[in-house]
Amino acid sequence: MNDERAIKGLVGLAQGKVALGDYAFTADSELLYVAIMCRMLLCLGKCAFLDCSRLTSVCLSSCTALHTIDAHAFGGCAALRSVDLSNCAALHTISEFAFQGCTALSSLVLTGCTALRTIDAFAFGRCAALRSMDLSNCAALRTIDASAFGGCAALRSVDLSNCAALHTLRECAFQGCTALSSLVLTGCTALRTIDAFAFGRCAALLSLDLSYCAALRTIDAHAFGGCAALRSLDLSNCAALRIIGDGAFQGCAVIVSVNLPISAAFSRYPFDGCTSLDRITWVHQGVVDRGALTTSIARGTLETTVGRVPDGLSVQTGIAPAYSIRSYGWGRYRSHHQVRGVVLFLLGITTERQCAPGGVWRKRDREAYEADFP
Repeated sequence: MNDERAIKGLVGLAQGKVALGDYAFTADSELLYVAIMCRMLLCLGKCAFLDCSRLTSVCLSSCTALHTIDAHAFGGCAALRSVDLSNCAALHTISEFAFQGCTALSSLVLTGCTALRTIDAFAFGRCAALRSMDLSNCAALRTIDASAFGGCAALRSVDLSNCAALHTLRECAFQGCTALSSLVLTGCTALRTIDAFAFGRCAALLSLDLSYCAALRTIDAHAFGGCAALRSLDLSNCAALRIIGDGAFQGCAVIVSVNLPISAAFSRYPFDGCTSLDRITWVHQGVVDRGALTTSIARGTLETTVGRVPDGLSVQTGIAPAYSIRSYGWGRYRSHHQVRGVVLFLLGITTERQCAPGGVWRKRDREAYEADFP
């Protein structure tokens, strides 16, 4: 770093000030690297290094008191390749657009950021060279905001395994991360909401394990839409799950099976375009009341999603609704959507055989369907 420019930007620190001011080095084309060795530094100001076109590396590992990287701090630093925040144990906020457009950024070390609470909107948006994001030590992380990693096309893995305080993944948080194949959420026991388009178009994502997310209540519209490689989905341990939004898994064309908790309710067409889907299972551990099933479970969502479902498609369910029709009426719902009916597996091999293709109940159901909709 040019010494004269460094002194100009950091002169206040020696006089007891603990912040690098707003716009301190904005658009400085002479800066090649930044290494701040100041344990008293608390904040990097807005646009502090915005559009420093030749800046290649940033080391803040000595800034153990640093708590905020403000908006646009390193935005548009197109040559920036590495950022080291490894010992920033007090860092709690990475503000909006902080590193947006750092298209060469491939190394980001956050392993010591144990106090990190918020990654704000677009913080790492369009960091097209970023390959991995390890947030496993960020136990205080609560929110990953809108489009925080949106458009990180080379991002292959995201590790949130120990983020026990994480409660919200905002809309489009990882949308367009087309190389993302590994997503670890095993420690996210407080996760409540996955917002709309959060993982939209993550076309390489192979599996989704939300089995530890017992507090999850909402998977919003198109949250995993376009995850074309996703093959299976197990939400059976998400006992608090209430809402699966419109098109939540739209276009997941190779997904074969889905396990849902008994509490889950559909919005419209959550599995639209899931042309390989063979089975949805609602997990229920208690005694099943067949009468309750016929009045509270609508089978229409899947059937209107993938057309008139062939005999090979089956559903295992319990007494709570997949889509409640108590106020709408089963006959009216069935007529409006032209769905075949409720296909039931009543937690037993004998019953399953009766409901299976060729089984007595399946035959009766099909006869009723064809009589109503010739």
